[in-house]
Amino acid sequence: MYLISSKDFYQQCIAPQRGDPSGSAPLVIEKVSDRLGLRFPAAYLEFLRWMGNDTAGVLSYANWCLHDLPANQTFLQVLLEDAGASYQLPASAVVFYSDHGCRAAWFDAAAPAPDPYCYFMNDDMAEPVAAGAFSGLLLQALKDSCTPSLSLPLANTI
Repeated sequence: MYLISSKDFYQQCIAPQRGDPSGSAPLVIEKVSDRLGLRFPAAYLEFLRWMGNDTAGVLSYANWCLHDLPANQTFLQVLLEDAGASYQLPASAVVFYSDHGCRAAWFDAAAPAPDPYCYFMNDDMAEPVAAGAFSGLLLQALKDSCTPSLSLPLANTI
């Protein structure tokens, strides 16, 4: 429902070469959610069911998989500390993306939005910036993964 554009793009531009992505099983998602003490918003749940276990997929280079969440969280905390950022990462943050040890994106799972508003930071920034809705970031990352470029996915979305 929230990822229609991403799913359409994937089917048209990525699936012919890579096949269908691998989603996470609902029971696995529930266990991770319980372990983290978080309730994932609807758009992110839709993503996890669709691509959350796609460990060799088009987004695997940037740690988008469900099992990457704990390491992504740790990485972002270090990134914020190293930058001397005043931003306080909420305990309910879901760090769904980290790339090449220099950038991360996340949302606050405690926020009531079904398509959560996200934040972004890289190692050249002093503070995180607003990055838009999760569904938009996902679509941009999928598009970037198909476009030969010197830039990394999500690098130009902010």
